[in-house]
Amino acid sequence: MAEYSTHVEIHAGCACDDLLRAREKYGITGPPCDTARKNLMQVLWMDYAFKQTEKRGPYDLIFRIRPDVAVFKQFPWHSISADTINYVKKFIWQDGVADWHFAFPFLYLNKTWPAVVQKFIIKSTSGPYSGPGWSPDMVWHFPQPFAPVGNVVNFTSVVVRSPISANCDHIDDETLRNDCKLKCRTCKDNWPLALECQACKGISPPLGK
Repeated sequence: MAEYSTHVEIHAGCACDDLLRAREKYGITGPPCDTARKNLMQVLWMDYAFKQTEKRGPYDLIFRIRPDVAVFKQFPWHSISADTINYVKKFIWQDGVADWHFAFPFLYLNKTWPAVVQKFIIKSTSGPYSGPGWSPDMVWHFPQPFAPVGNVVNFTSVVVRSPISANCDHIDDETLRNDCKLKCRTCKDNWPLALECQACKGISPPLGK
């Protein structure tokens, strides 16, 4: 990782105080934070990371991926557009968008992202989802608010939330969804070979194995 990275940060916490210390250390500014509004904090940490990236650019793309996401198949780099927001559809769209994985052009950092943050701050002051304020997956409706038109990509990735499963049911593409489920079953049924399964990385061995 060090061979390809120009800057890496690992924080002990993600509260408002942690964000303020990080901003002060690197001379980065941002909107006021509030630890109690965890959905707002999620976006403000994104804002911080994007501003760190902007300082070290330019790059072709800004790629956002959550730390609890695993890639279970060769990634479709050939499908990525360098001109607009790249996003994946969620199988059950009423549950919001797939905000764990998206990519957009570097120029969006200055021209588009600040307005996205401000709109989210306004929206996050009310709403019932995931604690005080709305969550990003319920506020954003890709390609909005990033662009009027976007590029849909079947990202070969899945959110791993627990020691025994991955959220394969969130994957919109049926072939990838089934492939994800198959890999997860293979992981659980063939422990300790599960360590080699990307989709179920970190899974605990089933009882009796």
